Amino acid sequence: MGNLLCLLANMIFIKRNKPMPSETTINLSSQPTNVPQGGGFAKGIIDLGGLAVFQVSSFNKIWATHEGGPDNLGATFYEPIIPDGYFTLGHYSQCNNKVLFGWVLAAKPNTNDPLLLAKPTNYSLIWSSESQKIKRDNDGYIWLPIAPDGYKAVGYVVTVSSEKPSLEKVRCVRSDLTETIEFDRWIWGLKNEIDPNGLNVYGSRPKVRGVQAMGVSTGSFLVQNISGSTNVSLPYCLKNTKKNLLAMPNLSQIEALIQTYSPIIYFHPDESYLPSTVNW
Repeated sequence: MGNLLCLLANMIFIKRNKPMPSETTINLSSQPTNVPQGGGFAKGIIDLGGLAVFQVSSFNKIWATHEGGPDNLGATFYEPIIPDGYFTLGHYSQCNNKVLFGWVLAAKPNTNDPLLLAKPTNYSLIWSSESQKIKRDNDGYIWLPIAPDGYKAVGYVVTVSSEKPSLEKVRCVRSDLTETIEFDRWIWGLKNEIDPNGLNVYGSRPKVRGVQAMGVSTGSFLVQNISGSTNVSLPYCLKNTKKNLLAMPNLSQIEALIQTYSPIIYFHPDESYLPSTVNW
């Protein structure tokens, strides 16, 4: 009996101390080889019309909650590690039941027009975990940058302190380079809890989408009160005023990607339903 209890105790200990999926980073099993050069594809930088954006997928953890959200595992909030010369536009969040896979955009203005970005004038505290009875690392705070006239905030800032973040923390974007935004996938929240101070966290996406749409997602998140009230100001996304498609792969680059990542499907000799066109 004693050995059995020890075994059960060890199993519980291992389960409690097993890393969350979000504490590991997704890695591709292989990298494309001999990808033809040309255009802006895979360069990591896109010019949106004077504003250069860079996709960042390296993060430092800020704060985490350990319940609520998908599989009731909580969510984690991250600060992007920004390359030299670029500025943070907002922080990132994802649910804890998946490996760390996301990205956010960092930006820098064209040297000919440095006024495309501006520091916020202040911050508005959108939510804090102080009154929430949830499992968490410590207390977390979500702030919305207050943009100066003629600019828009395109992301939130998360801290573990009740003191307002530094005005150097993020940049706001000139209004003509922004588009309206809407809620996307659910990341975290306590949906069944009736609490005006509760929160739901969602992914974000441009409200207008399509071939001719110019909205560009920043990869950041959106928040909404449990009650669904609209008093939480929404940030914006970016706008590709240049309609620049150089970041899209050309045909030879697409073929190289397919050779590396496309699945190989094997059909049984007696299979009667082979691949066919939609029209057929």
